[in-house]
Amino acid sequence: MKPKRILVVGLSKNIGGIENLFINILNNKSINMTFDFLIFDSVCEYEDVLTRHNCRIYYCTRRGKNPLKSALVQRKIIIENGDKYEYIWNNISSASDILIYYLVKKYTNAKIITHSHGENFESDNFVVRFIHLFLHNLQNKYLGKKTDYYFACSEQAGRWLFPSCLENQILEIKNGIDVERFKFDLTTRKAVRENLGISDKLVLGHVGRLCRTKNQRFLIETLEEVVKYKQNVVMLLIGNGEDYTMLKNMVQKKNLEQYIRFLGARNDVHELLQALDVFLLPSLFEGFPLSIVEAQASGLNCIVSDTLTTDVDLTDSVKFISLDSNEGWENSIANIVLNQNRNEFTEKVKISGYDIKDTVKEIERYLT
Repeated sequence: MKPKRILVVGLSKNIGGIENLFINILNNKSINMTFDFLIFDSVCEYEDVLTRHNCRIYYCTRRGKNPLKSALVQRKIIIENGDKYEYIWNNISSASDILIYYLVKKYTNAKIITHSHGENFESDNFVVRFIHLFLHNLQNKYLGKKTDYYFACSEQAGRWLFPSCLENQILEIKNGIDVERFKFDLTTRKAVRENLGISDKLVLGHVGRLCRTKNQRFLIETLEEVVKYKQNVVMLLIGNGEDYTMLKNMVQKKNLEQYIRFLGARNDVHELLQALDVFLLPSLFEGFPLSIVEAQASGLNCIVSDTLTTDVDLTDSVKFISLDSNEGWENSIANIVLNQNRNEFTEKVKISGYDIKDTVKEIERYLT
C-alpha cells in the first residue's frame, strides 16, 4: 500500500504540547503515513527531529509579522506542492485565519483535517482579542464547510471550533505520550534531585510555554505566600516563551530567586518530572494539555485551575481549584499528601487511552 502523504500546518517554531504530540506520532507511526510540515517562521528548534524522520519542512513568514508576504508564500507552497498530499492537517485554536482552506480547495485535491487544540485566544491585547473573536465568529461556518475531517483534543475544544457539527462527526484525538518513558523511577529521581541540589525539599514544578495563557505569574504570586510559612520548598519552571523576562524580573523583585528556578526548554522533561513532588498548572484556558498527561504518568499529585476540563484527571490525583482562590492554592500546596506508589500511575494513564501507540492506531484507522 502506498503511504498516505500528510502536510501538517499550524505548529510553532518552539516545542510545546502540539509539537510534542506530532513528535510522538512520528516516533510511533507505521509506514502507512508520511509527514511534512509547514512552519510559520524561519527556524524550528526541533528541525533535527523532523529531518531524522525524513520530513520536508516548508518555512513561511509568520502571519503576524507580515500578513501579505505570509499569504503569498503560503500560496506559492500550496500551488507548487499541494497535490503531493492526500491530507492537509491544520492545527488551530480558532477560525480567525482561514486562508489555508481557500488555497487548498482552490489549488489541490487534498482533504483537509482541522484539529482543534483550544477553546479561546491567546493575547494580552484587548483589541487583538476582539478582532480575533470577530473573525472567528465571522469565518467559523466557512471553516466547517471546507473541513473534511474534524479532530479535537477534547469535547470542549470540538464544540468551540465546530459548533454546527454533530457530536459523531468530531473525532477526539487523545494527546498520547510514550507512557513507559514517563514511568516513575526512584533512581532517576534521586539522581536529578541531587544534581539540582534539591534533595531535601518539597519540589513543585510546571511545564509549559512562558506566556499569558499558562499563567506562571499566578504561580510566582502563590509561592510568595507559601514561603512565608514553608521555606523548605522550590519551584522549577520548565519551558521558554515571550514572558520569560517579565517573569524573571518579577522573581527578582520579590526576592524569590532561592525558591524559583527557570530551567528553559528541555529534552529531558521525563526525567525532571521524576524529581518533582507536585505538578502545577494554573492556565487561564486550555484544550487538553499534554503536560498534565505526562505528569500523571509520572505519578505526580497535580493541582490545576478549574478552567481545565475534568476529563484531564486520568488517575484521581488531580485537584481543581479556582484561580480566584489564592488561599486554596496556597493551602493545597502546603498541606499536600504525596502519592506513595507513583509507579502504579503509568498503567492508569495507559488504560485511559493516552498511550501514543493507541493514538497513532486511531489516526491510522481513520485515515488509511
